[in-house]
Amino acid sequence: MTRQYIIYTDGSTVNNGREGARGGYGVVCLFDRQLDTSGSFSFGNQTNNRYELEGIKKGIDIIRRVNHNHFIIRTDSEYSLKSVTQYVKTWKKNGWKTASGEDVKNKKLIEKIHRYVMMLADRGKIVKFEHVKGHGTDEFNIEADRLARAAATGSDAIHEEISSDEEDFYYTPITHSYDVDVEAMQAYFAKQLQLHVDHLTGANKNLEEQAEKSKPYIIYVKSSIAYHTGKARCGYAVVCASDRIKDAYGYFQHGKQTKERYELEGFFVATEMARTGKDMYYIFKCDSQDTLKMITESLEIWKQNDWKTSSGEPVQHRGLLQSIDRNLRKLCSDGVKIEFKHVRGNGMDYYNNIADELAQIGGNNNPVDTGEVVPAGLYQPICL
Repeated sequence: MTRQYIIYTDGSTVNNGREGARGGYGVVCLFDRQLDTSGSFSFGNQTNNRYELEGIKKGIDIIRRVNHNHFIIRTDSEYSLKSVTQYVKTWKKNGWKTASGEDVKNKKLIEKIHRYVMMLADRGKIVKFEHVKGHGTDEFNIEADRLARAAATGSDAIHEEISSDEEDFYYTPITHSYDVDVEAMQAYFAKQLQLHVDHLTGANKNLEEQAEKSKPYIIYVKSSIAYHTGKARCGYAVVCASDRIKDAYGYFQHGKQTKERYELEGFFVATEMARTGKDMYYIFKCDSQDTLKMITESLEIWKQNDWKTSSGEPVQHRGLLQSIDRNLRKLCSDGVKIEFKHVRGNGMDYYNNIADELAQIGGNNNPVDTGEVVPAGLYQPICL
């Protein structure tokens, strides 16, 4: 029988619903009592329901840090339990509106918990929820309640939080930079081009047959743009459907904040992953037809035209395109099969939706654009 690792969570608020209210949460881990924790936030709605959810979120944070795969979170809050297991699906379909048409309260917390549970499931960690009777005889529910009350009153708190900002702890940061030596790159491209021609003419036929038989490694690329006080903030995301631990997202503090640029930033990260990987068959998916066309068609034309558009203007994002092209040529020379596929945006594709959410997180954490443009070769991403 599979062992279940149990966590109790609870929330408490002093003067709930009244001015001067202050809340707290408590978490009790039966499998390792040293992980017991509690906390409170000095901002946001100080309500009991909010802190019941904060307790569950903290429990999930603990789950991802321990080396077990089957968990039960027990709570005495029917509101929280039903919100994250039942109502969330209906609310998402209804644009986060209740049956009466009102905005769902604690939306961000509920959405985040649901998303984290799904991501843990992708990694083989199963989280179940159970309801327990509050203020009864369950000693661990009583202890979770004690911790929550202590945090709410500011006394005997084990751990006090100061911020509940985005803390997506599932993604391995990837740091990269561009350092373009034009002469060396031209020589490198000439060599890689010949290797690529050899590959297309059958010199690497055996590797190509091996690639045909291999299982594709699928990578999704997405960007996001939002505006704050009239200035753009962008983010990119790369979701590896075949190996979620390698997912990455982030932003850049310098350079133009445009959706097109960030789509290309994502593709550079994706092709860099492929170049340093061991698979022989990659499929890159994106919901931007313009970006796909830029990489698969326009890039070759621009190279032949000395990086000029049909109207004679310099091609934008040349350094990025060259870096992507370099990675693709290296992959081809190694006999790796590559495909680009378009997916429908804002549709039913699970991984594209995940990539969209992560790109938005990257954009939301991006400082307001200063308008400064930094020459190619000096960009440094902030990966979250």
